[in-house]
Amino acid sequence: MSDVTPASVFPPATSVRSEMRELLRLAGPVALSHLGLMAMSLVDTAIVGNAPTAGPGDLGGASVGRSLGFATLVFAFGVSSAVDPLASQALGAGDARTAWNAQRATLRAAFFWCIPTSLLSLLLALALPAFRVKPSVAHAALGYVLGHIPGMFAAVAFSTFKGFLQAHGRTRPIFVAAVVANVFNVGICSLLVRGNDLWSVWPLPPLGAAGAGIAVSLASIVMAIIVGRAAWALRPPKAGVSTQFRHADIFRLGAPIGLNSAAEYGVFTLVTVLAARLGETEVGAHQVAIALASFTYMGALGIGAATSVRVGRAVGAGVPCRMPGQLGIALGLAFMTFGAIAFAAFPRALARLFTPNHAIIELSVSLLHIAAFFQLFDGVQVVAASALRGAGDVRIPAVTTMAIQWFVALPFGLACAFWAHLGLIGLWLGLTVGLIAIAAILLVRFWTVTGRPIARLLHPRHESRVKKTRGSS
Repeated sequence: MSDVTPASVFPPATSVRSEMRELLRLAGPVALSHLGLMAMSLVDTAIVGNAPTAGPGDLGGASVGRSLGFATLVFAFGVSSAVDPLASQALGAGDARTAWNAQRATLRAAFFWCIPTSLLSLLLALALPAFRVKPSVAHAALGYVLGHIPGMFAAVAFSTFKGFLQAHGRTRPIFVAAVVANVFNVGICSLLVRGNDLWSVWPLPPLGAAGAGIAVSLASIVMAIIVGRAAWALRPPKAGVSTQFRHADIFRLGAPIGLNSAAEYGVFTLVTVLAARLGETEVGAHQVAIALASFTYMGALGIGAATSVRVGRAVGAGVPCRMPGQLGIALGLAFMTFGAIAFAAFPRALARLFTPNHAIIELSVSLLHIAAFFQLFDGVQVVAASALRGAGDVRIPAVTTMAIQWFVALPFGLACAFWAHLGLIGLWLGLTVGLIAIAAILLVRFWTVTGRPIARLLHPRHESRVKKTRGSS
């Protein structure tokens, strides 16, 4: 049995209609699974915010802790994303064994970088009092991070397996994992957050934000197991010639992706910390609005993942990749338009799902009006970045995002917040300016890159960068 999958299994689309059909077939389950992942955070937020046993800083602490955990882990997530273009381009060329080797090498590299990033999240949580974060919020944030650390390794494993399955077009296990994890998370999070208040038979005190962090860890482990089993079932035979990847190969591709994400999420995390410094009402409203905005963002992220696969397969097959990228960007914009309409039309009703606090609800409404606008640009930039990743172009998007977020968006937001005295509203205006600029630049970059021939990443003929071996376990 050959280790090379026939190229006909991964045929390029021949028309706009057929490409859109393939994109939707892949993007639908992936987007739903991403929404399912975000639903866990929304459920945790709602449970913590509505728990009668929750302390005054638990809701804000869970927000800060989640932001710290994800902002530091996002680099390891970026390294895990190296499997997306490597596997999809290999499969587009009919080389299933190389795609499998890319997954194995990416998993090792992602685990390696998960160690320092998880420790960094703990150090930042311990340093929150130095940023004058209210003691109740800082204490709750530390508890969340401690509970969340074990699940960080499971999360990067899930991300790696997910990328490999997406490249194969096997999206059902990803969706199933998200559904099972959500059902599991609702029960375990309610139990850990509320403790004896929920079930008096259970001899456990209410853990508040720390309970939410533990619940996310356990749910992440469940997801990793489900998709890991599905990925293992796709392993090709050992015999045959294939490409082996070194840690440096994965890092060279994954590091810019991780830095790109870290730059964006780092700014959002800093805004969360600044919101916590402004007060409990501000950080609570920020958490409500950012949770809702992140929910729709995850849908666009799923569309971006599908777009990356379609672009990568086109590159591997040696056919033009501009059409799948353009259609993916258009689909992401259309999806985010529905989110923008919901935020503009029903902001108060949405905020009430998370907290009964009137002050938090009113401030959340103002933030959701801003989110309704920046949703559109957020959708464009995330899918455009994913399309470029599928084409193997990762360095320029990373530099662009870092420069704009930290040297344009953040200074503008700080000026609006503290010089113009707009407070949290000003910080969100800065985020909006950054997303608009990034979306415009990445669109131009994609059009430029896809206007010329694109070589397959780390092709086996590049003997100086990769080595070919016969068989690998």
